Amino acid sequence: GWQVVSIDDADRSDYSNTLIINYRAPDALVDKLSQELDVAPSSSPFSADQVNSIGTSSVDLRIVLGRDILPKLHE
Repeated sequence: GWQVVSIDDADRSDYSNTLIINYRAPDALVDKLSQELDVAPSSSPFSADQVNSIGTSSVDLRIVLGRDILPKLHE
């Protein structure tokens, strides 16, 4: 299973595509999750310095659910 450390609302509600934002998770994990959710992994919107400043955080990746995930939830 997955260790979920937080569930919260996104910063906005108009995401059309689901995002998997990788901060420091292994690429193989991101690829597996992308396949399970049937979405493309996204590049982190943060610079390397910003990602490094997160250093002590327990967040390895973030998933932002977009409208494209809704039909998949009803399968």
